Amino acid sequence: MDTFMPQIPRSFINHADIRVVLDATLDDFGHEEKEAIFFFCALGAPVQDISTVTQLAPAHVVSTLNLYAARLESKLHFFKKFMPHNDTELLQAGEYLFM
Repeated sequence: MDTFMPQIPRSFINHADIRVVLDATLDDFGHEEKEAIFFFCALGAPVQDISTVTQLAPAHVVSTLNLYAARLESKLHFFKKFMPHNDTELLQAGEYLFM
């Protein structure tokens, strides 16, 4: 799986307004797509297993993961321009999803 999930600065997680925007990124997806994102980010499940559990086509799973990563990366890129952050204190997307 070539999907790259961006890492999130801890200071962004602790900032209430940024947290709302990051949470909304996930809210844009349907239930099964959210499940796919959670299975991939939190468990590192392979696409075929995610496809079986969510009943989404493997191509849909890959597309969902890539779209989520791109949207998250875009928002993080924006915030990094304007908000102080420490690039040594980063969280994986899976860690963030369970906070």
